[in-house]
Amino acid sequence: MPEKYFAPCPRGLEAPLAAEIAKLGAHDIAGANGGVSFAGDLTLALHANLESRLASRILWRVGGGGYRNERDLYDVVQAIDWPRHFDAKRTLRVDVAATRSPLTSLEFATLRTKDAVCDRQRAATGIRPSVDKRAPDVRVNVHLTDREATVYVDTSGEPLFKRGYRGDTDEAPLRENLAAGLLALAQWSPEQTLLDPMCGSGTIAVEAALIAAGRAPGLARSFAFQKLAWYDGPAWQRIKQAARDRIRDLIGLFDGVGHDRCKTLLEVPRTSSHRRAQRRHRAHVPVRDGRVRRARRGELAGRRARRVSRDVRHARGHVGAAEGADPRPHPAFQRPARRGRDQDLHRMTVFCAVSLGFAAGILSGMFGVGGGILFVPTLSLVVGLSHLSAEATSLAAIIPVVLIGAWQQDRYGNVRWRPAIVIGLTSAGGVVAGVALATWLSEGALEKLFAN
Repeated sequence: MPEKYFAPCPRGLEAPLAAEIAKLGAHDIAGANGGVSFAGDLTLALHANLESRLASRILWRVGGGGYRNERDLYDVVQAIDWPRHFDAKRTLRVDVAATRSPLTSLEFATLRTKDAVCDRQRAATGIRPSVDKRAPDVRVNVHLTDREATVYVDTSGEPLFKRGYRGDTDEAPLRENLAAGLLALAQWSPEQTLLDPMCGSGTIAVEAALIAAGRAPGLARSFAFQKLAWYDGPAWQRIKQAARDRIRDLIGLFDGVGHDRCKTLLEVPRTSSHRRAQRRHRAHVPVRDGRVRRARRGELAGRRARRVSRDVRHARGHVGAAEGADPRPHPAFQRPARRGRDQDLHRMTVFCAVSLGFAAGILSGMFGVGGGILFVPTLSLVVGLSHLSAEATSLAAIIPVVLIGAWQQDRYGNVRWRPAIVIGLTSAGGVVAGVALATWLSEGALEKLFAN
């Protein structure tokens, strides 16, 4: 009788995952909301964990049944032959998820599930498994609907998007299985050049290189099925060796370019885990036809893979000049403006705008509208310190025209629009003049003035 499995995945990737699972020899494949169910022998669980690029986990169904309360759930879980699945000395973790469940507390349902597993193990072996929520040997997942309880054993352990080439402390903005899913939805193939202008930490580029090399995504990690009773070590080693034999040399087969202006993200591939991967897989980064070609046996080259913008500018300059083309780099790869000068200009703009805004407000108040002495300078200060651009700062200074007009009233309650307009326009003119002065000073006017 074939075993039944369920592979959860990011929503929207059910169809590509079903096609991927079918290539591994699964049958009775059915898509669901957020995953794919399928059937096969126990060896299929090993292949799916090793080869799947899109699944988050591979859950093995071990039992299930109807329930209406916590007692029924306990009976369903205890009826499973747990000693046949794992040794009682293994540590355990239980997770319960529910959809329209009649139970009032999932925490209590989790506790009763754990008690059912442990009681069955203790009755058979005399040993009660210990609970470990952080790094358990065996993970039991229970999914509850309004009438049915389905019990799974997680054969993956850590999520499958953790390929093993990142360090434990490295964080990627994009999960690896989602990056592979984007490539699948885009129908990308290794024969096509890959351009990622906002690569971040390079997740999409790395996944593309793994696909082009034919490298199984799970070769560099361990799995939870290695702690189960039916695990066959020699068979698993033969499967892994067959996967290693399929790895292709990427030189001449894969073109990939990635770029990002955030240098912090580009430092991620230089972690210790990537350096260890580099020692295992030699990297070769040829430059040809103005493109940076980055490859390694099974993984994207690590040391230079994130220094793409410099390599692209260098390559485009030399190759373009040799071919008689425009040697200037493409605008997408030009170095952004120096942040130091932008910060100096921003500080000078804020200083001039706030100072002249204060002066304009005080002068307008001295002409008969005393409220403007306090209101307009305060608003100018808020506008100036809000990190807006010069144009936005100038436009925002017009706001006092409306606000002060509604606030300046005489003793009869009539709005005094004339002094309000004077205050607003005067303060706005002061801020605009401050922005213009800051721009003039930032263009080296002071140096030219003193030089003369």
